[in-house]
Amino acid sequence: MYALSEIRQLDMEITSKCQAACPLCPRTDNKDLIISEVSLDRFKKWFPETFLKQLEEFYICGNYGDGAIGGDTVEIYEYLRLINPDIYLSLNTNGSARSDKWWIKLAELDVHVIFALDGMEDTHSKYRVNTSWQKVIDNAKTFIHHGGS
Repeated sequence: MYALSEIRQLDMEITSKCQAACPLCPRTDNKDLIISEVSLDRFKKWFPETFLKQLEEFYICGNYGDGAIGGDTVEIYEYLRLINPDIYLSLNTNGSARSDKWWIKLAELDVHVIFALDGMEDTHSKYRVNTSWQKVIDNAKTFIHHGGS
């Protein structure tokens, strides 16, 4: 068993929201799925600053939702960067949402992003239903152009 003071890495499902309807995703056609997300206020209540300062890595990688859809995702990353400037931040996403401004902010916060592309332009929508291959490419280019990795 780990003591709270020993935890160095946190992987969080920040939202169950997602615009995609991927055929093999457990959220697709799931009538029992409760749509929810973690707000910045709730995040602050759950995790005291002393805990956040000890973390070395923080990941948002959803099983049901896409962190890029979460309403306070950037604000949570900003808060983490403020509390713990050296923490490694990461986001896994289908990448087919948000504005250029949003992706630029993520790059400025030094969040490592994994864009989930399935196939090429002609096959992507078969696996990532309700997403746009071109939007993913455009968002990734914007993110990378502004220093994102």
